[in-house]
Amino acid sequence: MNPENPGETYWMFLSLLCLPIDKQLELIGGVPLNSTSHISMHGTNADHVLWVIEEYYIGWFDEVSKGGAAEEIQELIQTGAFGFPNYLMDFIDGAQWKKLRSLACMAISQAGLDVWPIDRAIDFNDFIELQD
Repeated sequence: MNPENPGETYWMFLSLLCLPIDKQLELIGGVPLNSTSHISMHGTNADHVLWVIEEYYIGWFDEVSKGGAAEEIQELIQTGAFGFPNYLMDFIDGAQWKKLRSLACMAISQAGLDVWPIDRAIDFNDFIELQD
């Protein structure tokens, strides 16, 4: 599960989004049921997924594939509204998350790759600096 470069990290996180929802929740350590702020998902594991994908895109762009679905993912993350009062239900069934998952699987396919095997829970500290 240890990606060696930014492109592989991006690929791994795209692959995460191609897995069944229950597996995604298990691998990221879940997301809260409800919002405390009613504004955003800042600081949740779902937010961390978005941050990693946004931050590691350049590695994918430089090493694997230019444009296509990966570019659409960046636009969606930068302009999408992923935060709603019910984080868990939004993560599971929200339109933006559904679109993100579809684009993630499409980007992997467009690059001619298989889904990256993720065999244990993700420690986000390996990919981004988390602050309390």
